[in-house]
Amino acid sequence: MSQGDQHSGPQDIREQFAGFKQRIQSLGEAVTSAEATGVSADGLVTVRASASRGLFDLSIEPAALESGDNKALAESVLDAVQDASRLLRQANESKFAAMSEMVERLQSIQKR
Repeated sequence: MSQGDQHSGPQDIREQFAGFKQRIQSLGEAVTSAEATGVSADGLVTVRASASRGLFDLSIEPAALESGDNKALAESVLDAVQDASRLLRQANESKFAAMSEMVERLQSIQKR
């Protein structure tokens, strides 16, 4: 921490808080608007999902329906959903890390 940071005045602190608030709002919006496309391992099922809308699109290749294997189709759907969920988690990990860092910085400012 630099000497200038240790002696921030009330106006500087208010400005820092306002900046943090804006960044946190932007990150929150990015998290809720993130979308991911998941594909089953066999490539027969594709889903699209987001944090705010959940699963909102499902596409099944005709070959999956024609096979008549309901269990395999169910596994393909679950596989695609899990893939989309994994991709959403990965996309949002850096956003959550940035939020955590801002919270830590805010806590250090409050302790001054």
